[in-house]
Amino acid sequence: MKTYPYLIVRTCSIIAYILLCSYSPFRGEDIQEMIRETIEATIEFNERYWSKVSDKSALLTGSAHDAEG
Repeated sequence: MKTYPYLIVRTCSIIAYILLCSYSPFRGEDIQEMIRETIEATIEFNERYWSKVSDKSALLTGSAHDAEG
């Protein structure tokens, strides 16, 4: 069985993102837009929600998400 450790790291970063700021990084108007955003994997750190999160936590979340396979 082939494993994809970078996908595990990315999944953990998305879970951390949701736990730290209380919303998903992928927010589309419809299911097609949600799929597109998920595939593109672009994460934004909105100041409104992330201003109370430590810089280290945001850096960890962003760095883990940028992991490549």
